[in-house]
Amino acid sequence: MDLDAFIDQWIESYLLHDLRNMAELPLQRNEAPYGGTGYPMLATTAAGMELLGLLLMRNGTQFDPYHGRDHFVNYWDNYLVPARPLYLHLGDLFYKLIRHGIAHVFIAKNNVIVPKNTQPTLGIDRQGCELRIDCTGFYRDFEASYWEQARPIIRGARQSSSVSRGQMQTMLSALLASDQDTAEKAFRALPSDLDPALEVSRDLDSSTYHAGEGPTGPRGPSGSHAPMPGTALPLG
Repeated sequence: MDLDAFIDQWIESYLLHDLRNMAELPLQRNEAPYGGTGYPMLATTAAGMELLGLLLMRNGTQFDPYHGRDHFVNYWDNYLVPARPLYLHLGDLFYKLIRHGIAHVFIAKNNVIVPKNTQPTLGIDRQGCELRIDCTGFYRDFEASYWEQARPIIRGARQSSSVSRGQMQTMLSALLASDQDTAEKAFRALPSDLDPALEVSRDLDSSTYHAGEGPTGPRGPSGSHAPMPGTALPLG
């Protein structure tokens, strides 16, 4: 998949629009403080940083899906911090307490407080080992870092001595190939006696697709109305 097409669809459309919608989501049914999408916002923001950090690894870096910490800190140190110096030296802390915890078991590590639409965005109690991060402020700082620091390099509007667009394309292609290989192995491992109602045709549009007697509706990434084939990233 072409780098610019990937950025158009997966970063500037799905990723950033998901975050914007979550940021604007009001609490429902007087359930405060629950249902504010604080953890989903942190998880999505951190995952976006790790993805962009992978694409922006230095020239000559070989793709390795197990170097997530390096990818995350690469974005943090070289793109988030220049846009928002407040985050200096905090990349590893966020990776250990937030990125890992939420991605694997939904909850952040102990002593992480996640409000929404509050000030200040970031606070640290070193003696009490407590981190306070406003999910909306964190997302907005990430988005600002993308537009101010990362995007000009990705789009070729600003030259970088450390990473080229060719390197970004190489990393993207390797990522997609790795994901495709993982998916194919997982599907080959499925048992043969799955419920036949689960079988769907790739040529069905998401507006008409349903599994068995399930409801119709959006079935693309992030609840989009993209056709089913659009949910699979093309290689190359």
